[in-house]
Amino acid sequence: MDLGLAGKRALVVGASRGLGAAIARTLLQEGATVVAAARNAGALASWIDALPADQRARVEAVTFDLSDIATVDTLVASLRGRGGVDILIGNSGGPPPGEARNTGRGDWLVHFEAMAANLFHLVQGLLPQMTERGWGRIITIASSGVEQPIPRLVVSNAVRAAVVGWSAPSPPRSRARA
Repeated sequence: MDLGLAGKRALVVGASRGLGAAIARTLLQEGATVVAAARNAGALASWIDALPADQRARVEAVTFDLSDIATVDTLVASLRGRGGVDILIGNSGGPPPGEARNTGRGDWLVHFEAMAANLFHLVQGLLPQMTERGWGRIITIASSGVEQPIPRLVVSNAVRAAVVGWSAPSPPRSRARA
C-alpha cells in the first residue's frame, strides 16, 4: 500500500517497543523518514538494527523522556532547526495501577504532566512548521480505558481521556475578508 508518505518526516514518541515501534516500522515501510524517540536506547537499537539497510538509513534513534520538559524542549529545538516534522505520533506508557481513593494530588500532577501537558507542549512546539507548510498530521495513541475505564487504572483512564479531549479536531478557522 502506498500512503503517500515518501519524503515525509515523522516523530514517533514511545518508539522503543509495542505500538510505538510498530508504528515507526510501518512509517518506514511507507517511505517516511522517522525520528524514533524513547527512553530505552537499547530497545530502540534492537529493532532498528533488524531493519533492512534502506529503512535503517531513514531512521534516527533519539533518547527521549516525555516526562522531562527539558528533554522535550531539546527535541523540539533540534527538530525545528531541521525543518520540523510532518507527522507526530504521541504515544506513551502509563502510570502504575491504583485506585482513586489511594491516589494523591501529587500522583495526579506528576502523571498529567508526563502524559498530557508535556505532549501538548511538544505539539505546540512542532505545529507552527506544519501549519506553515499547509500539511501535517498529529496522531495521539490512547487506551481502551478512554472508552471503558479499566479497573485500578484510574490515573491512566483520566489522563488519557484528557488527551483525547485535547486531540479533538478544531473547526477550520475562517479568514476575515476585507
